Amino acid sequence: MIRQEMKRLFSSWMFRAVLTVSLLIPFFNTYETWQVTVNDLKMTNQIAAEQTEWVFLSVFAKWIGIETYTSGYSLFFFAFPLLVCIGYGWSFRQELDTGYVNQIVSRVGKKRYFTSKYVTTFLSGGMILALPLLLNLIVGMTFCNLALPDGTSLYFNMGNRNFLGPLFFTHPLWFCFLYMLTDFAFGGALACLCMTFSYFIKGRVLALPIPFLLLLVWDHISSSYLIQKDTVYTASILRMAHPGPIGYYNSGVIFLSVIAAILVITALITANKAGKRDVL
Repeated sequence: MIRQEMKRLFSSWMFRAVLTVSLLIPFFNTYETWQVTVNDLKMTNQIAAEQTEWVFLSVFAKWIGIETYTSGYSLFFFAFPLLVCIGYGWSFRQELDTGYVNQIVSRVGKKRYFTSKYVTTFLSGGMILALPLLLNLIVGMTFCNLALPDGTSLYFNMGNRNFLGPLFFTHPLWFCFLYMLTDFAFGGALACLCMTFSYFIKGRVLALPIPFLLLLVWDHISSSYLIQKDTVYTASILRMAHPGPIGYYNSGVIFLSVIAAILVITALITANKAGKRDVL
């Protein structure tokens, strides 16, 4: 059943369109960091980035998951909560409204249907958030070097107090991959949250912006009322999705706890939904 649902996912024009958009947005970062790299090379009279190990030419300083100055970074990390929900989070409500749910449940059972729907929705959100980060890193490697980040350099937006921060300075590739894996889980959790809201809200469009709006409201509250002079870590879950700190460090405990809480709550609600006699 999961294989069939995955086929439906990849054949969905909406998912393919959203995934394409999410993959294209980071190219704004690529273009702008390319311009910065070219200017840096001109200033230092270097011929090619790969011929030097200077840290300011490192891909780990220009990756969209670290830098905080390009339009690609701003747009992607603002829009991703909407993108992960639009990708496939709406599908359950559409299938319920069209009567597809009743047809498929009569053949495979509610538990198999809801399990496959939940897993596929999770994977769709994870791909929409994590794949653009991976692609941006790979593309950046074509014109930047792999110089090890220097903790004393201002070119790297990172600190040891940040989630996985110490790993960034010793094994930066592992840092990137582990944070992308965490973001994969976060994107999947948001998509499942959208799916869960669609159980109770009629109209697939109405449920789509709810996770996005919740993150925005909490970001405003955390920025306006939870910041003190001695504040070290951000309370904004929206900002924690960016591997590099945005003003304040990311707390791994909080970020992972929120992801786990969303997944547990949505999974329990889905399991309860699957156990009821009436799909509605």
